[in-house]
Amino acid sequence: MTRSVRRHAVSASGFGLVAVLVLLLSACEAEPPISPAAAEGVGGEQPKPAANTASAANTAPTGNAAPTGNTAPTANTAPAAIKKARGVPAPVPELTFAVNGGEGPSAYQGQPLVLEATLFHPHDVNATAPREPLHLSTGGNVGEKAAGLVQIEVNGKRQIWEFHPYGEVRPQVTLEPDAPIDFAWWLTPEQTSALAPGEYVLAAVLDKAAILNRRITSPSVRIRIESEPATLPVQAKSARFQLQATYELLQGKPEQALARIDELLRLSPGDVDGLEFRGDLLARAGMTEPALDAYERAIDAYRRLRQRPSPSLVEKQAEQLRKWTVEAPRAAAPKNTGPLEVAFLSADVADGKVLESPFPTTVERFSFVWKLSDGVKPGAPEARWIAAEGDREITRTPASPDARAGEFLWSKPVAGFAAGDYRLEVWQADQRLYTEKFTLAVPAAATAAPATEKPPK
Repeated sequence: MTRSVRRHAVSASGFGLVAVLVLLLSACEAEPPISPAAAEGVGGEQPKPAANTASAANTAPTGNAAPTGNTAPTANTAPAAIKKARGVPAPVPELTFAVNGGEGPSAYQGQPLVLEATLFHPHDVNATAPREPLHLSTGGNVGEKAAGLVQIEVNGKRQIWEFHPYGEVRPQVTLEPDAPIDFAWWLTPEQTSALAPGEYVLAAVLDKAAILNRRITSPSVRIRIESEPATLPVQAKSARFQLQATYELLQGKPEQALARIDELLRLSPGDVDGLEFRGDLLARAGMTEPALDAYERAIDAYRRLRQRPSPSLVEKQAEQLRKWTVEAPRAAAPKNTGPLEVAFLSADVADGKVLESPFPTTVERFSFVWKLSDGVKPGAPEARWIAAEGDREITRTPASPDARAGEFLWSKPVAGFAAGDYRLEVWQADQRLYTEKFTLAVPAAATAAPATEKPPK
């Protein structure tokens, strides 16, 4: 599943936000890469082997989507011409390609078909000078109906299927060294219903006029168009919901996309991809706390499966947590925390978060977000959770070595949390940096006397 493309698609499509690109989500598998050398008989670097690896890059689509107007490639082609004269092939841009996210070989009639290509700046391992932006152009004008810079071939031919490009046709772009450019296309469910069943080979192709009249082709992808089976495996059902949500985003309907994902999660509450997708939608809509909840549920689902969450998911969860602590009422009015620049205690409950003491005994987990002040000496602190009755230390949670910021967690014991007074102390070596008192109380609903039934007459 292509995470960065989802990120751009969500921000582009709605809840009042802007950005550029798309998510791809379901079925196909990539064949071995086709190198520029194999295509043209000249040397060149191999494209990146997996279509989905494009999503790992940090793209900057909004900057690249708009043409610069400076389409003259002279500055970039001169070094390439020198290398060619010396018999050394110049490095060329690389293309990756995916269909429906690259998760299986089948694409079903009556379901959307979503394609993505990502264009990478050439990487020359022998170069010593900084890489310069590369201006690529077919010579056309933005928005005209002529073919764009990157096009799709089906069985080696162009324009067999009427693909809809996401955004304006882009016959010219500026490719920055560390900012790959995403392109996307789709077919509607009505279009795929009309496709003849069978196998097809698809590839993305960079226009030959863009750079040194070289044909640059992505790794090809083989898909099988067929009727959708009456019953689908759980994973395939999840992929279908996510593909449909992606298609809604492409149509500029983020609310419908969220409804699709919520429908998926009603059927499969622990679907990790669905939870992360929901977090992406909410995060780009600026709904920080619901997005944080979705990411945390996704991470918990991974842990229940005894799997390690992806680094990108953990990073997104941490980013929303940072935003949430700033946006929360208590964080908006910072207190004098002394050695801690940030000190924020909260509790996770079944239906959200509790920001203030007293906390209910139904708490699932306590969270303490902290950051050492600049003047505090290096050294990882630890949290000590203490019951006031008997001054009894319950547990300790250490930070990572050399950490200057982080989160301390105290999860619910097997017997649950007991009502009473507690305090949290943060220590560094033999020095206590911070203390905060809090209370756990039985919720009012749990203490209410049960209604008595009237005896039957």
